[in-house]
Amino acid sequence: MDNKLFSVLTAPQRFFAGIEERPVNLGIPAVIVLLMGLVSAASAYLVTGVTMQILPAEAQSMIGLIQGISVISAIIIVLVMWVIMAGIFYLISMAFNGAGDFKRVLEVTGYGYIPQLIGGIISLPLTIQYFASIHLPETTDPTLIQSAVSGMMKTPSMMVVSLISIVFLLWSANIWIFGVREARHLTTSNAVITVGIPVLVSLLFSVYGLVA
Repeated sequence: MDNKLFSVLTAPQRFFAGIEERPVNLGIPAVIVLLMGLVSAASAYLVTGVTMQILPAEAQSMIGLIQGISVISAIIIVLVMWVIMAGIFYLISMAFNGAGDFKRVLEVTGYGYIPQLIGGIISLPLTIQYFASIHLPETTDPTLIQSAVSGMMKTPSMMVVSLISIVFLLWSANIWIFGVREARHLTTSNAVITVGIPVLVSLLFSVYGLVA
């Protein structure tokens, strides 16, 4: 990561200052989000491989296909969520008379995913280590399958992964505030509200997943 891009993490206010005077560049943000999608795909591959152990022997031949679908789906979901998050920022900022192109909001939103990419990379070894040691008994009972999957996600290792995700989401939120402020010409307080609403909802879902 070059020094200029690194400043997104350390000094987002300076990085985004004057961004409206530069041409919109979705290339780097798209690469950031795609890399995040690949990390998510790796986790999906591991989780799917383990959960498919539950299937009876005659269905084991489907594991490769299901894992492939999971990998592709994980990448697509991350890319779609990038657009959705940018769209939410854009729509909420309209309440504050925000002015600025949607592509610009998409650009700054993509840069804001860098912390979550880092968090995903940090979490991946924990995920690999945990799921490599999991062996589930075969069953066709949907209740037992749901219970087994739910139990895996409530272990200390997975709770640590969830906490890492929360911490790095908050870091992303800090970057998004300055990016959206410049992209939509908002005051800092209005940018905090614009970013804070969807981030708070996401945090509530994450916390609920930890305690439910």
